Amino acid sequence: MAPYLYLALALPLLFAPLWIWRDKGARLGGFDQRAWPRGRNRWINVADLARGALGGWALARGAALLPAIPGAPADWMPHVWVAVGAGAALALQAGTWTDEDHFHAPMAFLVGLCLVLVHPLVLALLLPLAIGSALAVRAWSACILSVGLGMAAIGLAVEQQDWRRTLLLGVAINAPVLLTVMAGRHLGSARK
Repeated sequence: MAPYLYLALALPLLFAPLWIWRDKGARLGGFDQRAWPRGRNRWINVADLARGALGGWALARGAALLPAIPGAPADWMPHVWVAVGAGAALALQAGTWTDEDHFHAPMAFLVGLCLVLVHPLVLALLLPLAIGSALAVRAWSACILSVGLGMAAIGLAVEQQDWRRTLLLGVAINAPVLLTVMAGRHLGSARK
């Protein structure tokens, strides 16, 4: 299959802002609510997980088949394209649902991306770090930062995973956190 067909599948999946169809009266998800999304928002989360996985798969397949840019290292370019695409998609997902104070944390979408782009051993080692930091700080931003930094570090040690992908993807995953800091808002925490 041509790389452009994979990318044509990946782009609408990664950049479709599903959260514009959320239940309008719903609050942003956060640790202080102690509840799962209900109604339409529950199904949007499931769709986010699925489209993150399928979009990440198509992005990785398409990026691997793209010709190298002249002068750029050929073995790095597929990983650069995957990281740029994933970071841009996460930033878009975080900015789709906003109010005056908060961005919605794109956690289901992030989990879907990681399931297909990262080796299961890296994910298994990363899971306690992500959950522990999120519960310790009680914020999605700590979870996303620990996933990004932990992925970059753990990917260097796991032989089954290409370290270039986890290094670049670990940096790109922090896009929603950086976006919220620059916009002066909070990332997916419940309103007090």
